[in-house]
Amino acid sequence: MHLKKTITTLSAGICMLIFCVSLHAQPLLHRAAADGNLQKVKQLVKNGEKINGTDSLLQTPLMFAAQHGHTKVVKWLLKHGAKPDLQNYFGETALMLAVQKDTAVLVQLLLKKRSDPNLTDRKKWTALMLSKSAIVSALLVKKGAQVNYATPGSGITALMVAAEEGNLQLVKMLLALKADREKVTADGKKAIDFAVKNGHTGIVNLLQN
Repeated sequence: MHLKKTITTLSAGICMLIFCVSLHAQPLLHRAAADGNLQKVKQLVKNGEKINGTDSLLQTPLMFAAQHGHTKVVKWLLKHGAKPDLQNYFGETALMLAVQKDTAVLVQLLLKKRSDPNLTDRKKWTALMLSKSAIVSALLVKKGAQVNYATPGSGITALMVAAEEGNLQLVKMLLALKADREKVTADGKKAIDFAVKNGHTGIVNLLQN
């Protein structure tokens, strides 16, 4: 799990680098969405730019707006036909990007437009597994996110991720949302084992009770 986390961190860094470099070569609508320039977005769509158009990494204007936390742009794009469940090269949806941005308002907005919280990225992680926020996680589960989903093969769950990262508030919330502390990975580890390994005493005590 620790190695997997390291690889995930490196992958995220590479993805962000690619994102930043590619932004300069983006279609105008994508750049306007990333900048939060709503008036420019409106004008470009009026001039014929495709609202669900993708770049070389299959990213849409909605994804750029969500990743940068531009609520007004996200709201306008959704109202005018942006599809919330399209996935980029990395398998990420606008919802996943909003979750990683830890923007509850955006997450709530996308869920209201029936964005599927159970889609998985290329690592087979769901939006709930990417969440670092108890509030965001509660929103996801309320709209149908499977709290006990486990990645195929490895058997990693959102509770295990939160326990390994030492996120006590998130662990408390997931348990309140009926996360199963007894689920095991393919190599027989429970959430408590990840907390023990990383010295998260508070979480260990919580999971023991």
